[in-house]
Amino acid sequence: MARSIVFLIAVSVLGGCQTAYVCNNPACRHKKDLESLAAACIKFVEHTAPVSAVIVSDNLSPDAQRAIALVKSIYTNSAMPKSEKWSIPPGYFLLSSLHANEDDAECIGVLGPALQSTASGYVDQCGMRFDIPFEVEDGAWASHSYKITECSSTNVIVPKE
Repeated sequence: MARSIVFLIAVSVLGGCQTAYVCNNPACRHKKDLESLAAACIKFVEHTAPVSAVIVSDNLSPDAQRAIALVKSIYTNSAMPKSEKWSIPPGYFLLSSLHANEDDAECIGVLGPALQSTASGYVDQCGMRFDIPFEVEDGAWASHSYKITECSSTNVIVPKE
């Protein structure tokens, strides 16, 4: 009897180790793509500065909002902590676009700090806009070039070959 129980436990444990959840339908794959895209997007932005929270724009899809919430704390525009000085507080990333297709995707947003548009010095401190295109490479999202715009200047980052 004891041997039977040990055998059943061993089969259950070993059998569980061999199973894996696989997304077979398009809706599931799209959800997983958005989750991995959200992580890749924040990783790219954090090459420049740490992101403490993400402000999701009103036009961002509910799926994209859920995906980014798995990576960082999120706020809607209306729930974001208010500041007389900042339109985007330091360390916050205002995400305006996060979407994926079959083979490509994009992440667009502005990293704070950004002064209120009516504040003196806004022209020089309006945040950093990130335009990051992604494509599928070896089963994961990859980006080899992206654009950062700081107020009046634009820097396009392209690696040397």
